[in-house]
Amino acid sequence: MHRCTDRVTPASVRAEGPVAFLRVLQQLRDGVVHVRVVGEVDLATAPTLDRCLHAARSHAPDPVVLDLTGVRFLGTPGLDVLAEHHHGCAARGSVLRVVAAHRPVLHPVRLSGLDRLLHLFPDLHRATTAPHTPGQPDA
Repeated sequence: MHRCTDRVTPASVRAEGPVAFLRVLQQLRDGVVHVRVVGEVDLATAPTLDRCLHAARSHAPDPVVLDLTGVRFLGTPGLDVLAEHHHGCAARGSVLRVVAAHRPVLHPVRLSGLDRLLHLFPDLHRATTAPHTPGQPDA
């Protein structure tokens, strides 16, 4: 398992003012890239998530499973990163599968309308075992 930064090495990100913290772990297992996010995804931390997802997409056409169950806050910059990488994965013949089952993530995703675009799953097992055609909505 790797902690992700620009070169997929250990890292943490802190914002100025009230401390915002984000930890991103990446692992390739059984042909699926797992990216686990813990903390807050906001203006200060979204660039780290973006870099980590770019690194994860380099394994295309392997699916990328983005586990957001450890996210306490998802702001607009994080929503932008999700949309960008959804399209980026599809363009490479892959798919971004997002694991989200709690209000701090689902509420902003639904308010933004991204729930109609993203491939959302309630748990990691379903996300890793789901059959899927890249670029098509999941059933």
